[in-house]
Amino acid sequence: MISAELEGISKAYHGKTILSDISFTGRSGDIIGLTGANGTGKTTLLKILSGVIRQDGGTFRLKGNVAYVPQDNTLFEDMTVMDNLHLAYSEGAAAYLKSDIQTGIIHEFGIDEYLKHRVGKLSGGTKKKLSIICALCRLGRDAEGNIKPGILLLDEPGASLDMTFKAEICDYFKSFAEGGGLVLIASHEGCEIDICTRIVKLD
Repeated sequence: MISAELEGISKAYHGKTILSDISFTGRSGDIIGLTGANGTGKTTLLKILSGVIRQDGGTFRLKGNVAYVPQDNTLFEDMTVMDNLHLAYSEGAAAYLKSDIQTGIIHEFGIDEYLKHRVGKLSGGTKKKLSIICALCRLGRDAEGNIKPGILLLDEPGASLDMTFKAEICDYFKSFAEGGGLVLIASHEGCEIDICTRIVKLD
């Protein structure tokens, strides 16, 4: 079973405590919303869980492959959408790129319409959807070629999306969890909070 177990996570920067004694667990099917005012450590916690930075104290254990979508754009802006996809799918998923364009998640998210476009020319919402795809394709595939359930870490994924795009990705996050995945999402967005099965508020 996919799971996340956090116990006593703490982190400080330049002597200022950002996270203190953060403990909770999540299992397959959970969508856990991380809420709180700006500066309460939501992004820091996701960076710790993704391995980008180390915690100062406490422990965590993640069971399952992890896909991390940071708030900042990590795409190659001077390259085309297709070039970015080739790079993302090169890590064991190259065989699924064509089918994902035709009928899979690339098609479902409408990114197949932008394959020849340079990423720097795309809207913020389209970039965000491409970022989500590039993260998800690293989770691995089952025998039928479907993306395996895993742990999806999302930092404000709907911040640059219009209401239609937000609804689309929220529907995907729900189906991801219903398929056995675990979603941790830092958000202030109403539609994202509404799909959460549990809320962890950081003070």
